[in-house]
Amino acid sequence: MSDQDARVINEVRTFRAEIKEREAKLTMARAEQERLVAERAAKRDQIRSQLAERQQLLSSIKDQIAKIQAAERAQQQRLANQAETRISNDSGGSASGGSRWWASP
Repeated sequence: MSDQDARVINEVRTFRAEIKEREAKLTMARAEQERLVAERAAKRDQIRSQLAERQQLLSSIKDQIAKIQAAERAQQQRLANQAETRISNDSGGSASGGSRWWASP
């Protein structure tokens, strides 16, 4: 075998070793990439879940606020009706004003 043949064989072996090393690095890089993708997907799912819980809580709070506001409106209407009834009763129920303490005798 000539020196040139030995050199070519040596270069081929070197290239094969480099290829194997690069393949190993690529395999490790792919595994790391898959791990990161899975980690980020899990984090995304966790955030989506938390967001759904918060949106549900917000909706519940809005419903409670609406019920409280409706109850307050109903209470205000009852009070207004009671006040009108008292005023009507105090004035003797007459539209002309009836006898009031400030009316002249």
